[in-house]
Amino acid sequence: MTTTHQDFDLCLEKTAQHEFVAYIPDGDDGRAAEHAFTLRTDTLRMREDLQRLEAYSLHKELVKDDFHVQFGRMLCQAALGGDVGALFAERLAAARTDDMGLRLRVRVDEGAPWQGRA
Repeated sequence: MTTTHQDFDLCLEKTAQHEFVAYIPDGDDGRAAEHAFTLRTDTLRMREDLQRLEAYSLHKELVKDDFHVQFGRMLCQAALGGDVGALFAERLAAARTDDMGLRLRVRVDEGAPWQGRA
């Protein structure tokens, strides 16, 4: 079977209250790129948004709009800034040149507010 995509690993970790870092591992226990960002998770709006996402995940038939897409875009813009975003764009262009896709694999630490709940 022919590979039709390349992998792009994005790691997210909480570094302090409302402070996060997104980084791309370099394969040698280092980081090829990293980007720090702030995300206020203690606001009423964010709490309501996270509750809404949780309800969507439990009751998919209730999804009647694209709120989950908008929320994902907001997180993507926050995490894929700076050097991380530049490296993502570079790898996406290279994958397209090779007529391949780029699979984004996200690894989230336990302190991140958007971590899935079991």
